[in-house]
This record gives sequence, C-alpha cells and structure tokens, in this order.
Amino acid sequence: MARWNERGRKDVLLLHDLGEHLGYYEELGTFLAANGWRVTAAELRGHGKSGGQKGHVNRWRRYLEDLQAIIGTIGRPLAIVGHGMGGLVALWSLRHPLSPSIKCLLTTNPLLGLFHPPPVLTRKFGQLVSSLYPSLRIANQMKAIHLCRDDEFRQRYNQDDLIGRTITVRWSTEMLQAVQEVHQHAPQYTTPLHLILSGKGQLCAVERARSFATEYGHPVDVTVHESCFHSVFQEPERREIFEQTTRWLDSHFEGDLP
Repeated sequence: MARWNERGRKDVLLLHDLGEHLGYYEELGTFLAANGWRVTAAELRGHGKSGGQKGHVNRWRRYLEDLQAIIGTIGRPLAIVGHGMGGLVALWSLRHPLSPSIKCLLTTNPLLGLFHPPPVLTRKFGQLVSSLYPSLRIANQMKAIHLCRDDEFRQRYNQDDLIGRTITVRWSTEMLQAVQEVHQHAPQYTTPLHLILSGKGQLCAVERARSFATEYGHPVDVTVHESCFHSVFQEPERREIFEQTTRWLDSHFEGDLP
C-alpha cells in the first residue's frame, strides 16, 4: 500500500486495472496530494507485490474483502478512483455495506463489458473448464499497444516484470459474472458516479459503459476523450484528465469538511 499527503483532509482511494501495480499511479497520486487529498493506493490480490496467485480469484467476492480491508485503514468517508478492473471491483463492491462509506466514485474505462466479447459457446465452454481446471492460465489481452499512445509508456510496460500478463480461466468466468451482476443492479445504485471514457479504447466496451450510465439509479456524469486509448492516466492528455478528476472529486466534498 502507498499513501501520499498524510495531512490531507479529504480521502481518495486509487484502484488499479488488471495486471497493473502501484507504480502506474504515482503521478496521479502526487497530483491529487498536491491538491489537498490524502491519497491511498493498494494492490489487489494477485497484482504487483501483493499476495495471492497472479491473475486469479476463486470468487469475485475476494476483491470485496480486499477493498474493505484497505478502506478500513483509511478510517473516514472517502472517494474512489478506479481504472478498468478497479472500476468493476468498486461498482460490484458498492452493492454491499462498506465502512467507512464511499461518498463518490470516478471510474475510467470501467470493465463493464469487453471490446471483443466472447461468443456464447466460448463462454459456456469457459464455465465448464473453470469448474474442472480453475487455475488454467490464458493471456489477459492487456497489450501495451492498446493501452496508450506514448512510446515511452509502451516500452516501460513491456519490460515491467511486475505486470501480470495472464489470468486464470476462473478469473475470467468470475469477471464475466461480476459484469453481468453490476448491469443487473444498475437501477439500485445511488452513489454519485463519473465515467471517463476513451474514444479509441479497444479493451473495455464504451457502449456498455454508456448503457450502464442510462440505467444507473443516480444521475451520472460522462466524459469522453475521443483521442485517448484505454489508460487515460498515462496518455499525453493526462494533466487535463488529472485536473478534471480533481474538480469532480472536490465538488462532492465541498462544505463537508471539519
């Protein structure tokens, strides 16, 4: 776990994407800290230097347990910024009681559907394999060329030994089930939500995120950065997106500080 600005009066938790680790959030964390936030970032199980089998969970609920343990160290109401898988983990977890409470959620390209969804027969076969060989490993499709337009980022990502490049079949089936459940429960959500989406993303389905926003039980702010790939916090426009993130988060803490 990492933390920036222990004296900050507002709390935000950063939740990473599939295969990532904390190193990809240092710039964002520093920016938010400089704007008065106490920032916490932690690696979910199976990612970075955390415990657990790489790219694997037996049940998606394990991420809820991770999230509750992390926010327990924060100790007061907070905001969450979740990217990709981190957005799915946050949304799925919001269906359950969390303490401290989550005041608002900003998620960038949340995993609410795949850009190339598996055919029905492939999904059914995956469920069968998941029940028989849950630890069977497959590529996770997180390719640097689809993440960011910056060549320096791509080189760093490709050479990073901490990046997870595979998932288990069980992780895949649990993820698909979690996505389905989040969409089914969309009208029941009341937490303020901001979706930041990419016009050129080729990993998470933007149209599925838009559909989710129309069904969500609370007005949703949606922003699309047309030129961006998936990892918006790494893109050349990231400072603009950092500022946008800070303004939106601030708006949900105004007049609510000691």
